[in-house]
Amino acid sequence: MPDYEKSDIISRCSLPETEDGCWIWKATMNGNYGSLGGNLAHRLVYTLWHGDIPFGNYEVHHTCEVKRCCNPKHLELRTIKAHREHHGNQYTDAQFCVRGHEFTEANTYIYSSGKRACRQCRRDYHREYMRSRRHPRFRDTVGWKVPAYKKSDLNLTRAQED
Repeated sequence: MPDYEKSDIISRCSLPETEDGCWIWKATMNGNYGSLGGNLAHRLVYTLWHGDIPFGNYEVHHTCEVKRCCNPKHLELRTIKAHREHHGNQYTDAQFCVRGHEFTEANTYIYSSGKRACRQCRRDYHREYMRSRRHPRFRDTVGWKVPAYKKSDLNLTRAQED
């Protein structure tokens, strides 16, 4: 991570603290989290106040549950597994896909990584993709001509023709 001073972080947070003691990030955002130089602000704060985050299986957890909070007292290191157990896993806890199809055993595809996908959405996406590529199996027949092939184009030997 780039070199930052504690004063760089504090200048980008709203102080005085909120009633809960949160330091609310008021600078650049990356989704729901503060961002500084392409790094998540709460991870920078944790590194500056508590030391390096071990490589691999760890995430910084907001004990206050406020994603924009950068108070080092509200940040703790947790394993990914413990973090998911605390918050729940949005992929495995969901009853329906983003388009509203129910995750049933018949309608759920499970990737080797464990992520789930809706089979109906995958079919719809594939169908639209193939239409956009003008694949003969999926395109509309109006306005399209199927190319005529000659025997010479097929490279058949005399034994195959008979």
